Amino acid sequence: MNFKTVITAVSRLDVVIRKSLFELHSRFFTNLKLDSFLADLAEKQWVILSRNQDRIVAFSTLIIHEETLGGKPVDFMFTGDTIVDPEFWQDNILAPAIGRFIDHQLELKPNRPLYWFLICKGYRTYLTLPRFFKSFIPNPEAVTDPLLQELLDHICRLRYGDAYDPLRGILDFGNTKDFLAPELQEVPESRSSGKFIRYFLEKNPGWTRGDELVCLVDVSPGNQKPLFRRVADSLTGPVFE
Repeated sequence: MNFKTVITAVSRLDVVIRKSLFELHSRFFTNLKLDSFLADLAEKQWVILSRNQDRIVAFSTLIIHEETLGGKPVDFMFTGDTIVDPEFWQDNILAPAIGRFIDHQLELKPNRPLYWFLICKGYRTYLTLPRFFKSFIPNPEAVTDPLLQELLDHICRLRYGDAYDPLRGILDFGNTKDFLAPELQEVPESRSSGKFIRYFLEKNPGWTRGDELVCLVDVSPGNQKPLFRRVADSLTGPVFE
């Protein structure tokens, strides 16, 4: 497939593109409201857009916030609304651009830690973590770093208040948020036995109604798996518009 993927400022998006993003998202998510979608988009700084023959087939929104961990400043990257047309799930569209974005942020501030705050409505999103990173939270294979948990709890309380349940590590919005359309909720039997998929389903049994598992990962080069580097380097040419 021939894809063109770019990272651009949200402020540069015109009305036509914003409408296209909403229409794409609403095709595969239930209970999505236009005003909530536009408010979430307006909060973000950048958007990754992927086109196939001039049709937007995937996007993700991003913002960088500064926080404190152990008394020292750190940055965290938050990805908001993200969707890939299921027709292109096997084409690994967004991962290269997210990798390039991480590279860019690390180059801008080489001495400041950068963490990715990821909220997962589905197991496919959660699988991004074990696929590309050595350690992350929550993780069925490792003991949770208390400093990372402290930062994750702080971020969640700050952004989501009472919707965050720290005991479960879940955001529960009480059926007020969008969730995957029923036809996309099926977990193939061949994959359901996978360790990380089982863990996600056990940790977040309400994912089919929109509950989200909160995650945090150090994206520094030392925590990146070799696949991260290969995928990020697969996107050639200018990426930022």
